Amino acid sequence: VADPKRVDGSMFRIYRDTRFSHDKTPYKTHVGLHFWHDGKDLECPPSFYLHLSPGEIFGGGGCWRPDPVTLRKIRLHIDTAPKECKPVRATVLEIEGSTLKRVPAGFPADHPFAVDLMRKDHFASEMFSASDVASADFLDRFIETCRTMSPLMKFLTAAQGQRW
Repeated sequence: VADPKRVDGSMFRIYRDTRFSHDKTPYKTHVGLHFWHDGKDLECPPSFYLHLSPGEIFGGGGCWRPDPVTLRKIRLHIDTAPKECKPVRATVLEIEGSTLKRVPAGFPADHPFAVDLMRKDHFASEMFSASDVASADFLDRFIETCRTMSPLMKFLTAAQGQRW
C-alpha cells in the first residue's frame, strides 16, 4: 500500500468542545480550500479559493488581507508595471474587498490606476448555487472561473517576484 501524499497545511476543526456548553452549534460551518500556485515561503501567496457553506458557495482568487509588505509590493508593481495591470482591468471581474479613502502616500493622486492602488484586498470571486456544486460539470465550471481569474493571479504572482 502506498503512503498517502503529505500535505503542507492543515484542516480546521469544525466543532468546539461542547461538553460544558449550552451552545452546541458547530464552530465552523464552512469548508475553505486554498490552491496555491507557488510561493510557499510568501506571507500571502496568491491563491485560488473555493468556499462551501450552507447558503454561500463561491470560487475566487487573489490575495485577501495581505500583510503590509506584500501589499506594498503589489502597489509598487501597479505603479511600475501598468502594462501588466491592463489585462486584469480588461477582464469582467470585479475586484472585491476594502479600499482606502485616498491614494497611499508616495503615489500621485491622479495615477491612472489610483483605484487599484487604494485597494487593501486584491480578490475576485464568482458565486455558485448548491445545484451548481451538485452538478456533474461543477469542477469544469470552477476551473473556468480560475481561468477567468488568471490575469489577476499572474499579476499578483509577478508582484511578489514569483514565476507564473
